Amino acid sequence: MPQMFPMNWINLLFYITLSLLIIIIMTYYMKINDPSKKK
Repeated sequence: MPQMFPMNWINLLFYITLSLLIIIIMTYYMKINDPSKKK
């Protein structure tokens, strides 16, 4: 690992990926839960 890529960047990337995954899953879940409510 190069020194230009510290642990902070890894943590940031990890959290960003986690947040994106959660948002995508929540959106997917909501679309499946009520497709007729959002006309």
